[in-house]
Amino acid sequence: MVHSLKQVRTFKASAVVLFLALGGLGGECSGVKNETDVTQAMTACQPKQAQISVLDGTMRNHCGCQESTDQLIANLTCTVSVGTTVFMNYSAASLLHQIVPVGTPAIQASHLYDPEADPVVPVYGFILNGTPGDHFRFKDNFDPRIEGEFILVP
Repeated sequence: MVHSLKQVRTFKASAVVLFLALGGLGGECSGVKNETDVTQAMTACQPKQAQISVLDGTMRNHCGCQESTDQLIANLTCTVSVGTTVFMNYSAASLLHQIVPVGTPAIQASHLYDPEADPVVPVYGFILNGTPGDHFRFKDNFDPRIEGEFILVP
């Protein structure tokens, strides 16, 4: 999928607004250059919130998913309650990334994460609404190793 420069800028602006409106990670991501710079305090989930790092080739569930946390995996399964806010943090990635839906129901495609951009938008946030049992599958448009799904429970 190819996006125009205007679409990419719109994605970035939308992500910044959503990130600020939802409270993001409390503004704690500045200065994060690699996965080891992400501290436990940065990833302390509030109720009905999940935080996932998108890295180059893998992801890490920090909190909020029913599955085990802090394991590096390429194919993520994250089981959450209906209405959970998910934050996907790209700040430790050095390659291009864009999370896009696969099938329906679907999450909204993320902005293009470009570590060389100015400004860099390090977080993509969205709310998972649907019916218990729904599976929201996704993949990364630029890193074929990254894919996964969010599964909704009551």
